[in-house]
Amino acid sequence: MDRTTSVKIEYISLVGLSGTGKTTVGKILAKKLNAKLLDSDKVIEKQEKLAVTEIFKNFGEAHFRKLETDFLLSLTVENAEAGQSTSGRPNLAKRILSCGGGLPITPGNMDCLLALGQVVYLQTSTEKLVERLATAHDRPLLKNADKNGEEQNEHVLRSRLSELFELRHEVFERAQIIVKTDGLTPQQVADRVIANLKASKS
Repeated sequence: MDRTTSVKIEYISLVGLSGTGKTTVGKILAKKLNAKLLDSDKVIEKQEKLAVTEIFKNFGEAHFRKLETDFLLSLTVENAEAGQSTSGRPNLAKRILSCGGGLPITPGNMDCLLALGQVVYLQTSTEKLVERLATAHDRPLLKNADKNGEEQNEHVLRSRLSELFELRHEVFERAQIIVKTDGLTPQQVADRVIANLKASKS
């Protein structure tokens, strides 16, 4: 069987806390770079036939984190096989990967992302994230059952986001590219990502 047409994927992985705009920016990047977009949460939801919130509720966070790691390993294996299964160099294709907020934190996962290509950290301030996430109901680690009013909910959300930032920012900052998103539209963020990608290859 002729395997000379195998394709190796160069990933551009977007990481950051929930609400930083990874999926929205990912869609713009996919269009601009003529690349396929993968959203890790959506891939897992399709595979498990359950929403992320339901996976957390029914099986716990540890189970979900394992699903994330398994997904990443499948991408790594796919690329390794593409590189080894051809007598010539494999064709290269770009793919945008929008990562769930906690995916890079599991030991080994950030190393996988870095090995797959460029990692971009979308860095957004806590205040801006609170604005975006105050009414979100699909973020399992940010959900709270507090019913004492909007002001109290925002206080809880701000506290949780600050906690997550402290836990995760050192890992996120291993990314080759960091884009601060405050004050920028998703289009502008995507343009900055592309400019940084071009600069990294020059």
